[in-house]
Amino acid sequence: MTPVRVAVVLACLLGAAAGAAAQDRPVVFIHGLASSPATWEGAAGRLQQKLAIAPVRPTVDWRASYPVQATVLYSSAATKTLPSNTVAIGHSNGGIVAREWSRGRSLGGIITLGTPNRGAPMVARVGDWATYVFSTSNYVARVLNAFGQSSSTSWVLQHVTPILPMIGDYMTAMVNNLAATFALHHALPVFADMIPGSPYLQQLNSSSNLAREAQQIPGRAGVASIVQNFHVGGPFRAFAPDHADGLTTAFYGLIEVLEYWAAYIIAHAPHSDIAAINQAQALISLAAHLRSIDPYYCAMVSATAGMQCLPHDGVLPYTTQQYPGAVNVLLGTNGTHGPAHIRQTEQSDGTLEQLLVDVMQVRRRAGAPPAPPPPGSPPGSPPSPPGPQPPPPQPPGVPDPSRADVMLIGDILRAGDRVTSQDGRYVLIYQGDGNLVLYGNGTPLWHTGTHGTSPGYVMLQHDGNFVLYDASQRPLWSTGGATIGHSDAWLIVQNDGNVVIYSGGGVPLWDTGTAR
Repeated sequence: MTPVRVAVVLACLLGAAAGAAAQDRPVVFIHGLASSPATWEGAAGRLQQKLAIAPVRPTVDWRASYPVQATVLYSSAATKTLPSNTVAIGHSNGGIVAREWSRGRSLGGIITLGTPNRGAPMVARVGDWATYVFSTSNYVARVLNAFGQSSSTSWVLQHVTPILPMIGDYMTAMVNNLAATFALHHALPVFADMIPGSPYLQQLNSSSNLAREAQQIPGRAGVASIVQNFHVGGPFRAFAPDHADGLTTAFYGLIEVLEYWAAYIIAHAPHSDIAAINQAQALISLAAHLRSIDPYYCAMVSATAGMQCLPHDGVLPYTTQQYPGAVNVLLGTNGTHGPAHIRQTEQSDGTLEQLLVDVMQVRRRAGAPPAPPPPGSPPGSPPSPPGPQPPPPQPPGVPDPSRADVMLIGDILRAGDRVTSQDGRYVLIYQGDGNLVLYGNGTPLWHTGTHGTSPGYVMLQHDGNFVLYDASQRPLWSTGGATIGHSDAWLIVQNDGNVVIYSGGGVPLWDTGTAR
């Protein structure tokens, strides 16, 4: 072969290789709070093997406000010249940075993963959490003071004393490890933006900005996650998810030791032994305080006030992880377990792959198998990415979830959403004035009395409670104890004009009293 022909062949081969590379869609993987590009290294590499993508993993200043973080993407040599079909995938705060980045440049798509799109309630309450946990020392002091008085059961202290330092270690870990994992021990500029209802988030999720995103960004998707046993051992699922079950079992074992010895004293001490009774009461108080830590943690993660517990990923409730107006996927439903917050970049490949292909229109590499469907499905509109999904199994008596007259566990109404009876005569609608109203043939029959408030959402929670929250996630109205504890509850707007919440077995739990 002559030198000229060799040169021509080499040029053709190089040109073909360059053309193939040019077809790879740039995908920018943005890290979140207290993290770095390394968090995306494994997932980006695995996805690149299956999909025609060119990963970019920039470093952002995660301590700074969201707009300042986005400036890095505008100016970085790795991202400032990317084409307009670039896809941005952001984990945690990185999802907000991606949305902020889209204000100043064209993007082909955005995927948020475990992102506080509507804020991170725990940021507003972390100081209260530390105070609450460290108040444990007061309960320990009460135990020691009680056993400082002589009684017929003072010898029990020798069995209690060894576990008191263990309790202290757990309390310290619950605060210090959580703070270190998420940099909560610093006063960071981004924290002001992260609080639900902050001026920044109100503007980001305003109707005008959401309309801009819908018009300018061809593909948008959000991935939310509910971690296994979110309501038990919550702090451990946040900073040590791989060992959370073991840590939780050991922690509750300490509580049971305290309760055992309290019960022993009550059963064996003479009724006249006041010192012994005080010792038992001190042990019971300490045990009860320790048991209250899980509900308190879940409440801190769920909302900026109150004690409601929403399903979460260890750090964020799933409701705030959802990307407003986008395709949303919920991991951790129908018997599956979503990844914990700090494991989401490692354990969400299948979901991200499906969203990149189905929503972002990224092509697969030749020979790459299709991704399995992501576990779970969104708790409400908008729907999951295209693709057949088998219907989830329903408890006895629960109707088809596709019916327009029912709400199932996890379903949400936002302003303007409605539930309509099968005959169309009765409509339960969450109005823009913050009021949830039942209409019959256009006449109001019942309402929650919350008009004039800033609308947030109404949710049939996983504990069965039907709750109305304002824009700051403060609960303004709920069905309360009538439905709490019924995780199989469902709501229906009936043809007789009554709105009823039933248990999975068909037992009526609550109603509006508007039957005609």
